[in-house]
Amino acid sequence: MKTKFFFTTCIFLSFSFLCNISQAQQVPTFIISADTNTNRNTIFYYSFLSGPDIYLQHSATIKDSVFFEKNKKLKEVGPNKYNYRNFYTLACTLWNMGMIEESEKMFLTILESKAAFYTANYYYGSDIPGDKTTNAYGYGSFTTNYKNDASQYLCKIYLEKKQFANALKYIQLADHTYKVVQNCGTGYHWYREEIDGMYGLCYEGLGNYDSILHMYLPKFNEFGNALLVRSIRKLYTPAEIKKQFIIAEESLVCEVDTFQSTSYIIHHFGEKNEQKTEVKYTAGHATMLLFGMEVTLPNLSLSNGETASRERFLNEFQSSGFYRALLNKE
Repeated sequence: MKTKFFFTTCIFLSFSFLCNISQAQQVPTFIISADTNTNRNTIFYYSFLSGPDIYLQHSATIKDSVFFEKNKKLKEVGPNKYNYRNFYTLACTLWNMGMIEESEKMFLTILESKAAFYTANYYYGSDIPGDKTTNAYGYGSFTTNYKNDASQYLCKIYLEKKQFANALKYIQLADHTYKVVQNCGTGYHWYREEIDGMYGLCYEGLGNYDSILHMYLPKFNEFGNALLVRSIRKLYTPAEIKKQFIIAEESLVCEVDTFQSTSYIIHHFGEKNEQKTEVKYTAGHATMLLFGMEVTLPNLSLSNGETASRERFLNEFQSSGFYRALLNKE
């Protein structure tokens, strides 16, 4: 018997919040923000059905303005072992302030540098205070390097300039040449969403819709899927889409578990009135042939005493945003 725990205390990520806003406002397809306080990129992206225009939000703060006034001479001085952190932060600040050309030059300088402070990997372990050991595992631990960050920023810059081949070059550098490691599952998935989001926009700009299909179709129901929907519409006519869905539905195979699973939903976790509810159900998994690819359907959310079934998987698929969007039911 499998046992799972669920907690009713939830954290709603900015990404999900932004996706909900997008459906109501139909604003442009790509918004990115940078956190210059941590020397790490933070990217929030979302796509809409309305079209592939790219909009980058440069949200400068008062802190950015103050930092710029104190450090703007670094643009001419260049990085050294004393100022390399501020040099990088200034490049991020210039990005936030919308000074793209100057920001681009500084990130290219970082990328071309052979200095150890820009080529090294930096290790952070959340459960090992003060530890500086490389290649050590810690829950939530990760590595960063300046060239990875610079490559991501350059990708964003060239996306904004609609130089998609250049943008693809730099996201590939971040992904393959200047690799970073995320030892926390949540951190890894956030990072992959950032990287894959930029890949997707590069591919769309280049008209490489097949690559988008292969990247996003296996996880069609995990996040906002408008980029995938637009790409499928480029590759298939409405009649062909309907035919592909018929093929998918007929190919659906469901395997029901031979054992019962148990979950415990904990209400008011950590509080005096904490309560635990036991839920017993028989789960399963399902696959289908979707646009020529075998995909695994999302797990079902089953109630107490419920058993997974082919019909239930099919109903969930047909009610998904992905399905409804492609058939213009939304």
